[in-house]
Amino acid sequence: MAVTPAGLHVPISREERLAAIDARTEKMETGEPGGEALERELRRLDDRIRVVKIAERAGELHPRQRAPGVIPGRWHVKLLTRPRNAYFALCGPDWVYAEPGLYWVEKFKAADLWRSGALEEIRRAEDGEERARHRAALLESEQRQDSIAADWRALKRVAGDGGLDRRRMGAGGPAVKVSDSGLLLPAGV
Repeated sequence: MAVTPAGLHVPISREERLAAIDARTEKMETGEPGGEALERELRRLDDRIRVVKIAERAGELHPRQRAPGVIPGRWHVKLLTRPRNAYFALCGPDWVYAEPGLYWVEKFKAADLWRSGALEEIRRAEDGEERARHRAALLESEQRQDSIAADWRALKRVAGDGGLDRRRMGAGGPAVKVSDSGLLLPAGV
């Protein structure tokens, strides 16, 4: 949050927040050699592509402070876009480490990410998932509150606890007194 001269905390804009995430993530790039051949082939398809390795220390950052798709200690294809860069981890099955070989060019071609609007669809899905998580958290909170309120109302209805002090046998039957311990007393006592 930005702080005004008067000391007020002002939320930053979405673009500033995304730029800060990109800056933090770029500090985590190692500059390690090894992905030049893959980058050269991918840049023939799109000039905005870079191949970078993200350092293991990026795992110290909370996942919400890293760019989406960043996995510490893995090679990534970085697509320079605005308002935030897109990262695609180069991983094998079950997210195991994979070297940046030329076979990735065919995999990316098969994924059809160069189609117009493909990246926007991915981002919309990410944003949709985030909104769904937020809605689920709100729903869970509301359900917890409703459960606590229902338990409280039930607790207040227990005889002898300030709730009921008389009971009627059946519909309109004679009134029955309840003792302090909650026992039913016979009529006339």
